[in-house]
Amino acid sequence: MSATLYYSAQSCGAASFLSQHVAGIHLNTEVRKSRRTQGMLRTLLLLLLLLLLLLLLLLLLHGSLTLSLSVPLPCSRCCVCQTVDLKEHKLKKSGADFYAVNPKGNVPTLAFPNGALLNEGAAILQWIADQAPESKLAPAAGTFERYQLQNTLNFTSTEIHTGGLGAVMRAPNDEAKAAARVTFGKKLTYLNDVLLKERKFTGGNDLSVADIYLFIMCSGVPRVGLDLAPYSNIVAFLAAVRAEPRFAKAQEAMNAASA
Repeated sequence: MSATLYYSAQSCGAASFLSQHVAGIHLNTEVRKSRRTQGMLRTLLLLLLLLLLLLLLLLLLHGSLTLSLSVPLPCSRCCVCQTVDLKEHKLKKSGADFYAVNPKGNVPTLAFPNGALLNEGAAILQWIADQAPESKLAPAAGTFERYQLQNTLNFTSTEIHTGGLGAVMRAPNDEAKAAARVTFGKKLTYLNDVLLKERKFTGGNDLSVADIYLFIMCSGVPRVGLDLAPYSNIVAFLAAVRAEPRFAKAQEAMNAASA
């Protein structure tokens, strides 16, 4: 099933873009072109489709091809990505109203051709991982390791993202911000001393979607006035994620798409 990922490189939605790129399920990461270009592309694709159908017909007539419905089509791994201006809630290239796509107005949002939506990061990240199990971005569904990954995703969402970064940024004055930083520091200590103790990544030695999400959130910690230097395991974790070749390529792709 093809799907469209709406995201912002300056938000938690970046984790979804990076994850789909690392998983290798992307086929087209460009936003929509002009109507004239779209028309040319449609015409070209139609011609290619007709040629492909003609070739298949010839092969079938000669009895040299056996089709099987159990073989997944390439489009089942398609994920088109479009950036969103969160201030205006519009698609950056087309200017279309993003609320028409997702009434909640948040990113990331994954929209399917049948009208179904996923608009929570933890769900989208797991969907992405499940489209490419060979990427090992998530343990198999139903295993205890998968529940541990969900546990890490929830911890990142509630304690680091919303309850940490968000709490400091929402604090109404300097005194409240200082108090929020103290609370956030305790959560970072737990992450450093427990979740990342003697571990390269949160689940062991394999990069996961939970690590990518956590990386995005921890990278924002200095922007709310907290120094990561005292948290050696977090610093090492961030360095390990950056050093992952697939992640580095994904970051390059996101930077290019956001330019």
